[in-house]
Amino acid sequence: MFCGAMVVSSANAAVSSVPDRRTSVSQVVLTIDVGGTDLKGALVTPLPALLGEVVTVPSHSEGAAELIVTALIHLLQALEAQARQNGRVPSAVALAVPGPFDLVEGVSLMEHKFAAIRGLSLRRLLGDAFGLPCTFVNDATAFGLGCAIRHGAEASRIVGITLGTGLGSAFIADGANVDGGDDVPPDGEVWNLPFRGGIFEDAVSARALAAAGDEPSVLAVRARQGDAAALDAFIDFGYALGEGLGPVARRFGAQLVMVGGGIAASWELFSEPFGAAMAQAGVATTKLRPAPEQGLALLGAANVALRRF
Repeated sequence: MFCGAMVVSSANAAVSSVPDRRTSVSQVVLTIDVGGTDLKGALVTPLPALLGEVVTVPSHSEGAAELIVTALIHLLQALEAQARQNGRVPSAVALAVPGPFDLVEGVSLMEHKFAAIRGLSLRRLLGDAFGLPCTFVNDATAFGLGCAIRHGAEASRIVGITLGTGLGSAFIADGANVDGGDDVPPDGEVWNLPFRGGIFEDAVSARALAAAGDEPSVLAVRARQGDAAALDAFIDFGYALGEGLGPVARRFGAQLVMVGGGIAASWELFSEPFGAAMAQAGVATTKLRPAPEQGLALLGAANVALRRF
């Protein structure tokens, strides 16, 4: 429908040449982190570990359905070709996706972005195109699981936070996602927690910083140049993040809080007030860090797929 007969037939032909891709010791997962601006793709091995570089292409989240789906398929094709060049066998497709999203059926329910593919079965489209099982994982959950893969040796209870156009969260205990029970907010989500007369996301997302007059990346440049208003905006942002997250992290018993997403690139501008507010909330001993590397969500999503297939 979207990818054309040539794309589907070439992908299926490549897959069909390997009869037992699931049990091959050289298996690899074709993995994409779906963002509102970019698609980040990489091959992930069963360790799990990234094989090669992370590839970034535009996601066309505001575009037509054909443009969005074609971007996904072309990136997966590039990853498939890279896998075979490295002697690896594609065994699954894994996507880290923003919400709301039906993870079981592989159907986007978003209206604020990717509106053109709302209700479309990506599981069917990608499965038909590549002949591979498809796994969908919430992007914040995938990030949290990736944090545990990389840093689980130093902390058994990790909170992963993604800061961008929205606010994502994941609560990880002993390598497993926790989205229920008394220790975490409902569904493990903090974005909609009551905060300062509104919700938490209103105070700690891109739109909160944009209220200071610029997009976050532009505001960060101004702040680094010594602009007082821009600096104040990031200081207020950091205090709000710690004020809202502190009680939640304390209740969970978080030993490590890792912050990812686009705004994490400005970590040095808000980390001090963030830490101060967390300490005031009674979590002074919790380690606070920005995500140290690309690909944590890719690792997390692929690991779910590897366990499933």
